[in-house]
Amino acid sequence: TTSWGYRLRATEDHKFFSIYKSPSSNAYRDGITAPERADELQKDDALLWQPPDVTPFPKECAISRRPNAVEAGERRYRTANTENFPATWSFDVGLVLGALQGDGAVNHTKANVAFAKGERDTDLVERVAATINPWCGGDTEAKRQSTGVMLAAWRNQGLVEFLEDCGFDRRPAPDQRITPRGIWTASESAVAGYLSGLFSTNGCVEVNENAKRVCLSFASVSRKLIEDTQQLLFSFGVRSNLSEYTSG
Repeated sequence: TTSWGYRLRATEDHKFFSIYKSPSSNAYRDGITAPERADELQKDDALLWQPPDVTPFPKECAISRRPNAVEAGERRYRTANTENFPATWSFDVGLVLGALQGDGAVNHTKANVAFAKGERDTDLVERVAATINPWCGGDTEAKRQSTGVMLAAWRNQGLVEFLEDCGFDRRPAPDQRITPRGIWTASESAVAGYLSGLFSTNGCVEVNENAKRVCLSFASVSRKLIEDTQQLLFSFGVRSNLSEYTSG
């Protein structure tokens, strides 16, 4: 694990380029070392990371879909009509996944999907509803609950199966949540949409006018989700660090 919180996994013979500190001056030596094995790296070595633009996002990519039950002849495959659902990744698809990951609820057994936010975030709830409705052929509206929460909900098997196709997990315990697997091979716009939805739910922006500095943060009880988010941000050249907070 690096000082910024990035976690690397490699076999002991995997090689890295690094710049290391001189024990006498505690300063980084000039130049780049020859590739070193992972098991030869020292505590203060500075690893060189591959620039994000070396491995660009795919221009267009289809969402991997399961065949219909009629085509497959087995109940374990798709059972609902999803012809109106997107066939390719887009910003809106990513936004829906990010929003549901942050403040959504999906009941895979009862085919229920819900998204709720506070009254100040009515625009976000309405946008998610406006995106999902054409897929389902519905007209769900964001409704204010007695608690003041804005809620949009659907009961649609096709929507649940579409989310599963995108890699949306079956909502394990909060501390075990991870990024939907489809995001890792999605287009740049879809990943941007996912991060937008994620930060719109559990993110925060702090502006320090005196220091002329803006700090963006994202919080979750799932360390894996945090690490995934950090890696996705790095794909856009955004470097971030991890901090752990405990209550009480």
